[in-house]
Amino acid sequence: MQTFLTDWLYELLSLRKSPFKKQDWISVDEELPDADIEVIAYTKNGYHYLTSFNGEHFYEDDEVAINVTHWQHLTTPAL
Repeated sequence: MQTFLTDWLYELLSLRKSPFKKQDWISVDEELPDADIEVIAYTKNGYHYLTSFNGEHFYEDDEVAINVTHWQHLTTPAL
């Protein structure tokens, strides 16, 4: 079930130019996220995904997201 935040993130991440600072990205060669938390993944093709890592693969809606090169934690907005 998608929420307002999920819809907003999908809209934001559909932009071709990344709104995130380069230093925020973590290379999958250096570190992988903890299992079963949502992160933003960046692929070799230049796409962004709201995804999770299951300990082996990044996935979105039960499909494996291939060619992930970098990822970052979701941030909490300052209210």
